[in-house]
Amino acid sequence: MDKFGEYLFYYKRYIDDIYAIWLAHPDPDTNSKLLKEFSDCLNDFHGLEWTVTPPSRRDVVFMDMSLSISDDGRIESTIYAKKLATYLYIPPSSAHAPGVHTSLIMGNVLRIMQLCTNKADIDNKLEEFVDRLLDRGHQLSSLLPLFEKAIENATLYIAKSEDEKRAAKDLKAQQAARSVYLHVPYRPDNPQGKIIQGLWDKHVANPPGELPLNQMENLDEELVPVDKLVLCYHREPNLSNLLSYRKIGKRLGPKASSFLYRIRSWRAPFIFQAAALRGSATQLEK
Repeated sequence: MDKFGEYLFYYKRYIDDIYAIWLAHPDPDTNSKLLKEFSDCLNDFHGLEWTVTPPSRRDVVFMDMSLSISDDGRIESTIYAKKLATYLYIPPSSAHAPGVHTSLIMGNVLRIMQLCTNKADIDNKLEEFVDRLLDRGHQLSSLLPLFEKAIENATLYIAKSEDEKRAAKDLKAQQAARSVYLHVPYRPDNPQGKIIQGLWDKHVANPPGELPLNQMENLDEELVPVDKLVLCYHREPNLSNLLSYRKIGKRLGPKASSFLYRIRSWRAPFIFQAAALRGSATQLEK
C-alpha cells in the first residue's frame, strides 16, 4: 500500500479475490512497468501466487459481480454467473421444510436488488429467476405472492440506514438469546410447525390460568429468559450421508496416526514375501 498507494485508488480483498481501481500513469510504458511491479509484489508477499487480470476501462468480474464504468463515469454493477451455471434450485417435490423455498426467494431477490445498479437490469434478473424456478417445477401461482413479499422486504431493507440495520441486528440477537430451539427432522407427514407452536404456547409458554413462563422465577430467583420456541428443521440423512463417512475425526477407535508404526514394521516382511511369491504361479497360489 505504501509503495503503490499513488495508483491504487481502491483496494479490497476477500479471501482469495482482490478488486482494485488503478489510476493509470500518463505514460503507457511507465504504467505497464508499474503494473508489472505491482503484480510481482503481490506474488512475493507471503508466498501466495496471484493471477492478475489486465486492467479494463470497460468491465471486470469480482466474485459474483460484474462491474463496469458507464459513459458518465459512474461504476455500475450487475450479477455475474458462469456460462455453465445450471441453476439447480430445489424442486417443489423435494422433502424440504417450506421455509427453505421462502428463504431462497427472499435471499436471492435481495441479492439481485442490491447488486444490480439499473432498474431494467433488476427487472430482467427477477424474470430470469422466476423462469428458472418454473423450469424446476414450481408454480407461478405460488411464486408470485412470495416474490411480491420479497421485493417489498428488500426495498425496505435497502432504504434503511446503517444505524437502523445495526439496531435491527442487535434486536434479533437479543431475541435469539431469549429463545429455545427444538431440532427436529423434517418429514412432510409430520405435524405442521404451527401445531407444535400451539402446543408449546398452550402447555409451556402460556398455560391457561397459570403464570406465563417468562414471568416465572428459576432457582436463582430470576425471571426465566425464554420468550419463544424456534423450530429448527434438518433433513433426513441421504445416501451420501449413509454410504460416505466424512467426519473421520468423530469415529470411534484409534487415530489413523496410531497405525503408522505398524505399517512401517509390516512393510519389509510384505516386500520380501511379495518378492518370494513372484517366482512361480504355484507359489503365488500358495
